Amino acid sequence: MEGWENVKRSTSHLNQENLAYICNNFSKSFQLSVSMICAKGKIVHYPSPEVTWLHPLYKTPKDLLRHLYADNSEQHYPVYHDEMGADHFFTMSVVDEGKYLGCIIVGPCAYGPIQQEEIDRIAHDFNMEEESENLRDYFQSLPILNQISFVHASMNLYYLLYQKPLDIPELLDQNHHMNRETQKLANMEEHRSKSRQQEYFHIDPLLEKKIFGLVQEGKKEEIIKNIEYMMEQTSLGLLSKKSHLRNLKNLAISAITLTTRAAIDGGLPYEMAFSLSDLYIQNVEEMFDSHSVGQLILDALLDFADRVKQTRDEPYSSPIRSCQTYISRHLYEDIRLSHLAEYTSMNASYLSVLFKKEVGMTLTESIQRARVQEAQNLLNYSKYSILEIATLLNFHDQSYFTKTFRHVTGMTPKQYRDRKRCKE
Repeated sequence: MEGWENVKRSTSHLNQENLAYICNNFSKSFQLSVSMICAKGKIVHYPSPEVTWLHPLYKTPKDLLRHLYADNSEQHYPVYHDEMGADHFFTMSVVDEGKYLGCIIVGPCAYGPIQQEEIDRIAHDFNMEEESENLRDYFQSLPILNQISFVHASMNLYYLLYQKPLDIPELLDQNHHMNRETQKLANMEEHRSKSRQQEYFHIDPLLEKKIFGLVQEGKKEEIIKNIEYMMEQTSLGLLSKKSHLRNLKNLAISAITLTTRAAIDGGLPYEMAFSLSDLYIQNVEEMFDSHSVGQLILDALLDFADRVKQTRDEPYSSPIRSCQTYISRHLYEDIRLSHLAEYTSMNASYLSVLFKKEVGMTLTESIQRARVQEAQNLLNYSKYSILEIATLLNFHDQSYFTKTFRHVTGMTPKQYRDRKRCKE
């Protein structure tokens, strides 16, 4: 991404008259409110006629503009903002021959129609239930522009100002990077102090480890006892500053992720564990009250533990269950019959015969099926190439991986990944 030193040559036309012309025409072209605040903090361009929206968090639209101006940080690319999660803005610094002139502010808009359920969630998150009617009026007044069109609009404005194109992936990456940087805590000790004052303590690591250990062992009743004790002893950590509900959702997703891993370590098949995890996380995102999220965390812990117990209760002998656990834990390593024999303290030949008798397939077939299941997850949720996945999972070459994958699933890895993308 270019810095200001690379746009100096093309900014000599940015006088007050031309900036007003650019703002007015951009506003008419995209049906968006466009304002500008100069380097001294004075609003030098304001939408005409007066804006029809009144932001629920600010007394006047000008208060909101000054807030966004303060957040701009004089970045040399469009910076995207939202105030309540569903109303979107971007800011654009204006620089002429290396001199900062001010900031253009565009928005708000919505990426799509805002449903009443979303408005109710926002009202709850911002403690504005009594102002839900004002919230509804605000969101219904916003122009609608989908996200990619909004990004393209910001790129068009940048080009009008500097006659230079922007690259979408790099632009979005710059915004993500800036968000990560601004969210860093300036002083960790200060954060810890505030956490103590507000009683946001993290869970005792030993208690947390014990709970996930109980999931791994499939002990539902013990989980219930320890969860009750944990809730009596401590509050949960803070993962979102702006929203109590978002904080609980983040904690729930973290808990489900750790529970999934514990269940897999306990012998639950990968495909079942990850499918269950996806379902719970999708349900978390659709919830709009804190109590439901808390209840879902407990439901997930108990469900995973119950499934681990059922898996362990299957009519397999202890050595065979141990083999299945070992395979699940070492999919990214070279798994040999000798390793399993040593792990189970059994004769290798006898173990091989016993496994085929109880499971109905050879150890090699079982290992390959487990690796194919893991490959499906990587194809679905990672950006690894097919060759990289084959290498990670210890297949000899891509051709052998493709042959094995097709034997287990009925399709090639490419067909599987393409089908997933088509569904999305």
